[in-house]
Amino acid sequence: MKKLLTLIASTVFSFGVAAETIKLIVPFSAGSTIDTVARMLSKPLSEKLNAQVVVENKPGAGGDIANRFVATADKTSITLLINSAGLAANTAFVSPQYELNDLIPLVNLGSAPVVFVASKNSKSNVKNFQDYQKQDTLTYGSSGVNSLTFMFGELVKGETKKNLIHVPYKGVNQSLPDLISGVLDSSFLFYSTALIYINDNKVYPIGVTSSERLPLLPSVPTLTELGVNGVGTIDPWFSVFSNNTEQTENLDRVKQALYELAKDEDVRKQLTRLGLIAPKTYKLSRTFLIEENKKYQIFIEKFQLK
Repeated sequence: MKKLLTLIASTVFSFGVAAETIKLIVPFSAGSTIDTVARMLSKPLSEKLNAQVVVENKPGAGGDIANRFVATADKTSITLLINSAGLAANTAFVSPQYELNDLIPLVNLGSAPVVFVASKNSKSNVKNFQDYQKQDTLTYGSSGVNSLTFMFGELVKGETKKNLIHVPYKGVNQSLPDLISGVLDSSFLFYSTALIYINDNKVYPIGVTSSERLPLLPSVPTLTELGVNGVGTIDPWFSVFSNNTEQTENLDRVKQALYELAKDEDVRKQLTRLGLIAPKTYKLSRTFLIEENKKYQIFIEKFQLK
């Protein structure tokens, strides 16, 4: 923490009165993994920029409400968005009411593995992938149609030819009470959230979306090991974007501050605890979202999701 404070003190930018408050928009409810990451970053980012960074939740429509809010935000100010690969999936699934070029990629924070879990209180009594294969139908919860968790559910459904019934929520956190009680049979949870409920003996881990088994779940096979191909086509990255602001000089400062924080050793430890794996590069190109959007268009067509 001392090193983090030194880093913050060494690179402090001055924004001036016009931009003393910067909104950091979160597309899902408080307590979600993305929300936790946003709130963890907001304080050191505020201190580095000498500007107040305020986290604001705008859940709903698989993240589209938040995405549209930032993409169409007033260009005279800076508005930030933190989102996952669900942003690219969302814009591939439905025609967005905004231009992708109006969301400016700033920094890649890393990727978060997702865990396919089954409720211990579900009447389906699924404990592992073999049990899942024996089911005629199984419900799964997601953070909404066209969200990242929805994409993983439909991938598993398509590859295994099983009848996974999608039950959408405003956010994964809203689905948790139903999952724990057994009303919902299964779900796809980000690593850090999944670990809480696995350790509390509330859910069974069925498989993980990462390319290798996870250190804290060494006995849980990857979905690829289980014969679910195509998992690698979905990279559950977490990134920060901004609106297409006219404040280009200040936006460059925000981008540099985020870049430095993302690489900082103390910040990376906190991100690791939240399940984020460091990316190969923290930088994102201007065409990043467009390329990701095209990838999900192919995915959606393959599994006939619309």
